[in-house]
Amino acid sequence: MMAALVKTSEVVQEMARTCPPTDEGIRRRCTYCEAKGRYTCNGCVSARYCSRVCQAKDWPVHQLLCSGSSEFTKTPRPSPAHVVAILFPAERARPRFIWLEQFSQSDYLFPIIDCWLQPYARHANMIADMNALLEEAGHNTAGHGLAMIGIHEKPLRNVPINTSIVGLGKPGQMKTWFGNQIIVGRKPNAIGTRGMTLDDVNFRDFRHAVDLYCHHPLNLCVINPERYRFPVVPGVIIHCDGALERFKRFGLHSRVGRVVVRRDQARTPSTAEGGILQGPCIGLTKLGLEWSYRQHAAQQEWLEMDIKGRNLLNLSAKHMVYRINRRSDRCCAHPVRNAGTIIVFDHLGNTIDPAQIQVINTYFQHISESIGRSTTDRLKNEATEQESEQKPRPLGCATIQPSVEDFQDFWDRWKHNEEIQVQEARLVVTD
Repeated sequence: MMAALVKTSEVVQEMARTCPPTDEGIRRRCTYCEAKGRYTCNGCVSARYCSRVCQAKDWPVHQLLCSGSSEFTKTPRPSPAHVVAILFPAERARPRFIWLEQFSQSDYLFPIIDCWLQPYARHANMIADMNALLEEAGHNTAGHGLAMIGIHEKPLRNVPINTSIVGLGKPGQMKTWFGNQIIVGRKPNAIGTRGMTLDDVNFRDFRHAVDLYCHHPLNLCVINPERYRFPVVPGVIIHCDGALERFKRFGLHSRVGRVVVRRDQARTPSTAEGGILQGPCIGLTKLGLEWSYRQHAAQQEWLEMDIKGRNLLNLSAKHMVYRINRRSDRCCAHPVRNAGTIIVFDHLGNTIDPAQIQVINTYFQHISESIGRSTTDRLKNEATEQESEQKPRPLGCATIQPSVEDFQDFWDRWKHNEEIQVQEARLVVTD
């Protein structure tokens, strides 16, 4: 805990040195784009837009705060030390504006956050510079400093998943956030002061916060690629057993789905940085598939006790992720059964059909069953020959191996059978 607090203090000091000056011209721009905000929303009479087109595009996000903002603006500012902030509550579906008080003692300034992070305030030692993260995700300047404050980056016992953040995208595709999270505005410290000088946030800042959660560097994939500035490539996400159970109440019911990932990340070789592990799907090279995978580091998503359980079990992905065991004279690759949720994508940017995941697993099962039958038949034949010849013979081994040609033939037959089933289903409907 003390180490985390020391880290937090270092982050605050760095944020104070790099806090951008407030630019009201930028802050009055369109909430959705960078054009001049000529109009305001009739509901909240606060959010600015350049056109009805941008307002319509922003509405799915804006409506989360719009309805409750009118009641909030009617309340007077409690004191000059209070500023407007945004709370993403852990156990409610919608975020909301709050009044956040700034603590001031001598030359030190900092927000009073415990009352907004209860009952998990004792774990509140996470603070991040949103400006730096927004820049990394390719988003434009916010017009002033922004920071996110909340619970420790890693999962903690009895601290729930943040429901209001999960609702911003498809469940299971973002980094998992735990406990309450607060978005605060910042402005440069006055000479002789240190810590964090607070500033009011507005709806444009809320849009920036949503973009950050959707495009955070620790996300496995890109949520809402229309708002993303970098090129993307298609991929397929394969959820583990724990993710299916964890996000069931948020609407996750399918194990496999289409996603997109950042193109330059797709070209990155095997890495293990920032909680994301990435590498080639070496088990699929024999099938002529040049795929790679991305997966969360387990410690970023699960408690230690959960890692040792069945949460990370993902049999649908075991042929995509392999573990290399180095021995004295050679290296052996073994499929990983507990890889957790992963994303697979093609190196060339080709679209992957989610059905291919099922076909790959069915194909390897077919190979395994064929090897088993072949080995059993061979053993029976050799046992019979040994009895008749009355002399020992070496036991043989199955030589069936996956190949590009064999898999392509298997894939073509599968697609042909699917087409026949679709045609038969149409005939039944017609009759």
